[in-house]
Amino acid sequence: MQVGDADYNQTRCTLVKYNFVVRDKELAVQREEQASKHANAETEFQRQVDPKKPNIELKQAEENVFKPKLAGSAQSAAELLK
Repeated sequence: MQVGDADYNQTRCTLVKYNFVVRDKELAVQREEQASKHANAETEFQRQVDPKKPNIELKQAEENVFKPKLAGSAQSAAELLK
């Protein structure tokens, strides 16, 4: 191995390490951006869903109230057809 080769290898090794550190930082920034986008999307979704929630809960409550009545009516209709 010559002196020039050792310098070349050292420079190459340093360059590889530098590229690794730069890419690692780029990935960290991308992860932060993705987390921010996800949080913003979740906030927007909640903002759209929250006004509809009481309406959905009311419809579910009505369904729970009327479901037994409908089942009873269907049973009565079946008995009448016998």
